[in-house]
Amino acid sequence: MNQKNVDKDNARGDITSRLPDHLLCRILSCLPTEDAVRTCILSSRWRDLWTSIHGLYFDGGNEKSRSWFLNFVERVLGLCQLKDIHNFHLRSSTLREKDFSRVSEWICFAIQRNVRHLFLDVYSTSNFTRHKRILELPQSILTCETLVELKLCSDIVIDIPGSGICFPSLKILHFGFCHPDRGLMQKFFSSCPTLEELTIEGILHPRDNVQTINIIVQTLKRLSISVFVMQGYVSERIFEIRTPNLEYLSIIANSLAYFVLDEIPFLKKAFVLVEFNVLRRNSSGIFENDARSALELVKRIKSMKILSLPDSMTVLSFVLNNNLPTFSNLISLELHIDSCFGWKLLTPFLKSSPSLKVLNLDFSKAHKLTPNTLQDIVFEDLVCVEPECAPHCLSSCVEVIEITNLKREDYELEMVRYLLENSKVLEKFSVGFAEDAPEDNLRKEILMFPRGSKTCNIEFC
Repeated sequence: MNQKNVDKDNARGDITSRLPDHLLCRILSCLPTEDAVRTCILSSRWRDLWTSIHGLYFDGGNEKSRSWFLNFVERVLGLCQLKDIHNFHLRSSTLREKDFSRVSEWICFAIQRNVRHLFLDVYSTSNFTRHKRILELPQSILTCETLVELKLCSDIVIDIPGSGICFPSLKILHFGFCHPDRGLMQKFFSSCPTLEELTIEGILHPRDNVQTINIIVQTLKRLSISVFVMQGYVSERIFEIRTPNLEYLSIIANSLAYFVLDEIPFLKKAFVLVEFNVLRRNSSGIFENDARSALELVKRIKSMKILSLPDSMTVLSFVLNNNLPTFSNLISLELHIDSCFGWKLLTPFLKSSPSLKVLNLDFSKAHKLTPNTLQDIVFEDLVCVEPECAPHCLSSCVEVIEITNLKREDYELEMVRYLLENSKVLEKFSVGFAEDAPEDNLRKEILMFPRGSKTCNIEFC
């Protein structure tokens, strides 16, 4: 190392040493606790500095021995000097059943020190058997007045009273599960008087005898559900959602038949992804059920301003026709388009969106369907045919159109040509190409298309 670099390092050290202790503690609070503790060897000033950090992050990864992790956590908690802990994160998948009582004591420690953000991702080595021990939360968590965020990525148990207010300050709840307890989940949801954001993640197995889970939260503003139902689970209406003040909704599932929604009048943004392959549907009626459920869900969220429907929602094409409601508030729409469903999906949405300003079309996962692909569908009804009359929004309000993952399919260029020609107030038309697309040729071809707007600027990215 030359002298110049040495001088720079010394300068950095001087700057750090001049920082007050409370700023150094804030920096250490952003580190994994194991790294923060290591700073005690730097100098006498740093020896006890870590004991005053506001964030504790314990990660008992597979590379750490169970006994080392248990002892490390307890040594740190024993030396912690602060009365207030802002963040307490605990992650481990190597604990044994007999260790769970110690984990509960650690949680009590955080609660006694006014924890604000509590994250628990704890499993024992026997969690993947049917006869497993799940984490028991201490009762004191129910009355913790400082707790505003709780993230549970563990199967848990706790006795929540049937009446009365619990979690008085909780605004954010993340509920992850392997084997859900319906009664416990509903008690959680109904016991949080200030809950604004709820995330539910998990996998449902046929052996999990879970009936309908009601999500009835008047204060909720953001709801995200990501659930995969294993083959063989036949129950429907798993989630009934009644959240009248919801502003953001995200649903990721392998069937929309599991969801029943009340109308959500104040919704601002919706994202809906169905994780099934439309090419594998058969004549059992599952495909049609999903299509009807998708349409019903879209009708219930008709007030949203921003809507994102990935490629799996092309299932809507089979039931749209003239069944869409009017999306009076919709200003931004993202659709994944494919060769057969293209206009069947796009045209109804354009006709039903009189205020649309931004349109994003993604061609990344186009299905190349043939008459033999879906035996029970009238294939001729799906052929890509552009609308005879341009939707009103194209001539009056669409200002930005973004095309992504363009290749060289004829239907893609026809759609690009149509949109450019019929968008009368368009200001920006952005085109992004797929990796294997002949970009130079496509650029030249697109630039030759007629434009309905004199102010339209075409950008390639």
